[in-house]
Amino acid sequence: MKVSQEILNLIPYQPGKPIEETQREYGLSKVYKLASNENPLGPSPMAQAAMTQSIKDLHRYPDGSSFQLKKVIAEKYAVAPEKVTFGNGSNELIDLLVRVFAEPGERILTSVSAFIAYELCAQAARVQIEKISLNAE
Repeated sequence: MKVSQEILNLIPYQPGKPIEETQREYGLSKVYKLASNENPLGPSPMAQAAMTQSIKDLHRYPDGSSFQLKKVIAEKYAVAPEKVTFGNGSNELIDLLVRVFAEPGERILTSVSAFIAYELCAQAARVQIEKISLNAE
């Protein structure tokens, strides 16, 4: 078994430095990381309470279909629950979209400075990517 050339050609994503490294390097006591879609204020009190409450169920597998959450969101936005999906972050959802809606050899369109996951997911799925400029050409 061999690894496909598309996978071998993938260039790994290089995340930014951890906050602690930036603090050490520049002698800073406080750093807010804004480049990774992280909330510099931390979780809300409601989220903390929900996490604390969920500790009692940590011995169980979570509902992979997100049944209750789908139901609430579907009702709020008046859509069918099967039209709602969730993923483990945007990367997983982008990968899922590419795999479901594009076939090897087809093309997807993105912009030059778009999130790198679009290109990586397309490349891994053997889908061509076409980048367009955001200039007014």
